[in-house]
Amino acid sequence: MLLEPLKGCKGLYNYRQDLIKKVMAMPDLQVREYLDYQQRIHHSV
Repeated sequence: MLLEPLKGCKGLYNYRQDLIKKVMAMPDLQVREYLDYQQRIHHSV
């Protein structure tokens, strides 16, 4: 999902690229905590 190019949505594409760069710069534990947090948010809605 994250790695597929988005057609016709440059702003969202740039946002996703920035997000990927931020995630790649995080330590592993921080990434896991962030992903767990995101999953909890999406599953609680």
